Amino acid sequence: MQPAVTVVIPVYNTASYVEQTLRCIMGQTLREIEILVVDDGSTDDSPAILARLAAEDPRIRIHTQPNRGLSEARNAGLDRAAGRYIYFMDSDDLLEEETLACCHEKCEREQLDMVFFDAESFGAPTTDAPWLDYRRAGRFADRVYAGAELLGAMLDKNCYRASACLSFIRLELLRNAGLRFYPGMLHEDELFTPQLYLSAARIGRIDRPFFKRRVREGSIMGAAFSMRNMTGYLTAARELRRWAAA
Repeated sequence: MQPAVTVVIPVYNTASYVEQTLRCIMGQTLREIEILVVDDGSTDDSPAILARLAAEDPRIRIHTQPNRGLSEARNAGLDRAAGRYIYFMDSDDLLEEETLACCHEKCEREQLDMVFFDAESFGAPTTDAPWLDYRRAGRFADRVYAGAELLGAMLDKNCYRASACLSFIRLELLRNAGLRFYPGMLHEDELFTPQLYLSAARIGRIDRPFFKRRVREGSIMGAAFSMRNMTGYLTAARELRRWAAA
């Protein structure tokens, strides 16, 4: 039987957090899911933790590959996904237990390509920074939006956030549009998410902070800004221009 949702979780050296993350997915009230974990060449205790949890829950599938970065880990999950919908989860964050059930029910009822929701940040003292404010859904009416319309409205309201973890997506949309994560760049969501919105004909919203983003030292989000960050943003801008012109 086809699972309702595939949850893709790339893992790279997050042994301190990955069990808590996996258990919040294992505990989702929607049970008809597959949990596709991509071990992206971890060198800490993450593989042992993943193996133990997979032995406990047959819905967990583990794909192991050499370290290639977040984009290629997500793409590996996307290639192997069997669910009607797909959700991209990070291996150090948390998700409310009703998230997948609520998103699945809304997408099925309203025949949506995707639904977006909000997040709350926790962890480091900087969680009150403006760029970590993910409250958006309450600023929009509860109706169906065309993707381009919604993206424009978010930009106008200065509440657009690129994180892929804030979107629950019909897998067929990604495959029909040929959408994937750009390999080897930081801030890959800055390219993927605009393409996602512009490819979607029907988007809904749920005004709840389902996603809990952990802010921690050493993560991509918590690291100091560098030339790699700048290169990532420039790559996103260049590839968006190329994609729009195609």
